[in-house]
Amino acid sequence: MLAFWAGLLSLSLAVLLLHALARWQFLRRQLLTICVCLPLILPPVVIGYVLLLVFGQTALAGRILRIPLVSFDVSSDRCGAGGCGHGVSA
Repeated sequence: MLAFWAGLLSLSLAVLLLHALARWQFLRRQLLTICVCLPLILPPVVIGYVLLLVFGQTALAGRILRIPLVSFDVSSDRCGAGGCGHGVSA
Protein backbone atom coordinates (compact mmCIF):
# COMPACT_ATOMS: atom_id res chain seq x y z
CA MET A 1 0.00 0.00 0.00
CA LEU A 2 2.91 2.33 0.75
CA ALA A 3 4.34 1.79 -2.74
CA PHE A 4 1.00 2.75 -4.28
CA TRP A 5 0.82 6.05 -2.38
CA ALA A 6 4.47 6.84 -3.03
CA GLY A 7 4.00 6.18 -6.74
CA LEU A 8 0.85 8.27 -6.86
CA LEU A 9 2.57 11.15 -5.06
CA SER A 10 5.64 11.08 -7.30
CA LEU A 11 3.50 10.81 -10.44
CA SER A 12 1.38 13.78 -9.46
CA LEU A 13 4.44 15.88 -8.62
CA ALA A 14 6.05 14.91 -11.93
CA VAL A 15 2.95 15.89 -13.91
CA LEU A 16 2.77 19.26 -12.13
CA LEU A 17 6.48 19.89 -12.68
CA LEU A 18 6.37 19.00 -16.36
CA HIS A 19 3.23 21.11 -16.85
CA ALA A 20 5.03 24.08 -15.31
CA LEU A 21 8.08 23.52 -17.51
CA ALA A 22 5.94 23.28 -20.64
CA ARG A 23 3.63 26.25 -19.99
CA TRP A 24 5.46 28.96 -18.04
CA GLN A 25 8.67 30.94 -18.28
CA PHE A 26 10.29 31.48 -14.88
CA LEU A 27 13.63 32.13 -13.28
CA ARG A 28 15.96 29.10 -13.15
CA ARG A 29 13.79 27.15 -15.62
CA GLN A 30 16.87 25.82 -17.40
CA LEU A 31 18.35 24.58 -14.12
CA LEU A 32 15.12 22.76 -13.34
CA THR A 33 15.12 21.21 -16.81
CA ILE A 34 18.67 19.96 -16.24
CA CYS A 35 17.64 18.43 -12.91
CA VAL A 36 14.75 16.63 -14.61
CA CYS A 37 16.94 15.29 -17.45
CA LEU A 38 19.96 14.35 -15.32
CA PRO A 39 18.66 10.91 -14.23
CA LEU A 40 18.19 10.03 -17.90
CA ILE A 41 21.68 11.12 -18.95
CA LEU A 42 23.85 10.10 -16.01
CA PRO A 43 23.42 6.29 -15.93
CA PRO A 44 24.96 5.65 -19.41
CA VAL A 45 27.92 7.87 -18.54
CA VAL A 46 28.54 6.04 -15.26
CA ILE A 47 28.18 2.63 -16.93
CA GLY A 48 30.63 3.65 -19.66
CA TYR A 49 33.16 4.82 -17.10
CA VAL A 50 32.86 1.59 -15.11
CA LEU A 51 33.25 -0.50 -18.27
CA LEU A 52 36.35 1.50 -19.14
CA LEU A 53 37.76 0.85 -15.67
CA VAL A 54 37.00 -2.87 -15.84
CA PHE A 55 37.93 -3.60 -19.45
CA GLY A 56 40.56 -0.91 -20.04
CA GLN A 57 44.05 -1.78 -21.22
CA THR A 58 45.52 -1.50 -17.73
CA ALA A 59 42.68 -3.26 -15.90
CA LEU A 60 42.86 -6.96 -15.05
CA ALA A 61 39.99 -7.99 -17.32
CA GLY A 62 41.40 -5.87 -20.16
CA ARG A 63 44.81 -7.51 -19.89
CA ILE A 64 43.28 -10.99 -19.84
CA LEU A 65 40.95 -10.47 -22.82
CA ARG A 66 43.28 -8.39 -25.06
CA ILE A 67 41.01 -7.97 -28.07
CA PRO A 68 43.32 -6.77 -30.88
CA LEU A 69 40.52 -5.24 -33.00
CA VAL A 70 39.32 -2.92 -30.24
CA SER A 71 41.66 -0.30 -28.86
CA PHE A 72 40.90 2.81 -26.84
CA ASP A 73 43.54 5.46 -26.34
CA VAL A 74 42.50 7.39 -23.25
CA SER A 75 45.85 8.96 -22.43
CA SER A 76 45.68 12.49 -21.09
CA ASP A 77 48.65 13.79 -23.08
CA ARG A 78 46.59 14.25 -26.26
CA CYS A 79 43.64 16.11 -24.77
CA GLY A 80 45.22 18.49 -22.35
CA ALA A 81 44.63 22.15 -21.58
CA GLY A 82 45.25 23.09 -25.22
CA GLY A 83 42.21 21.17 -26.46
CA CYS A 84 41.98 17.88 -28.26
CA GLY A 85 44.35 18.17 -31.19
CA HIS A 86 44.80 14.41 -31.65
CA GLY A 87 48.55 14.76 -31.54
CA VAL A 88 48.70 17.51 -34.18
CA SER A 89 50.59 20.58 -33.11
CA ALA A 90 49.55 23.99 -34.42
